[in-house]
Amino acid sequence: MRVLFASLFLAAAAAAQNCSALSVSGGTGGAPLTIALQGAPASIAVVAIGQSAGSTVINLGSQVLNLGVAMPFAPLPLGMTDLTGAASVSVRVPANLPGIDIVAQGITLTIGGISLPSGPGLPTGGGFPGGSLPMPTLTLCTSNVVSAHVGN
Repeated sequence: MRVLFASLFLAAAAAAQNCSALSVSGGTGGAPLTIALQGAPASIAVVAIGQSAGSTVINLGSQVLNLGVAMPFAPLPLGMTDLTGAASVSVRVPANLPGIDIVAQGITLTIGGISLPSGPGLPTGGGFPGGSLPMPTLTLCTSNVVSAHVGN
C-alpha cells in the first residue's frame, strides 16, 4: 500500500488543500483508540502519525504537500473513504502500555480525470484517440493536526 500511495503521488500533478477533518478519541490503557477522517468520497485515506507537530514539506514535482507533523512520522493507511467521505479505524490499546503523546494529520487522495472513451467511431482493437491513456488528476486534501495521549 505504501508503494502504491507513493507512486500515485509521483505519477501526476497534485493540488494540496486543507479540506479534510481528523478526530482521535480514546486511547487510554485497556480502551479503544479511534481515528476518524472525513474527506472526499471514494478517496484513499491515510493518517501521518508522529511524536511532534512541526513542518514537513513533501515535494511532488510541480506541487508541494505541507504537513503539520514533524519527521519522522509513520503513515497509517485507513483504506478508502465511503460514499459520505468517512474512513476510520479503532484498535484496543493494551492495558499496560506506557503513555506516549502523538500528533496526527489526515490526508485524502482523490483520483479523477480518467474517462474511458465509448461510442461509435472509436478505433477497433481497444486503442484510445490520440494513441495514449489520459493522465489522471490527483487531489490531495490535508486535515487539521490533532494531538492525543495513548496508553497510561
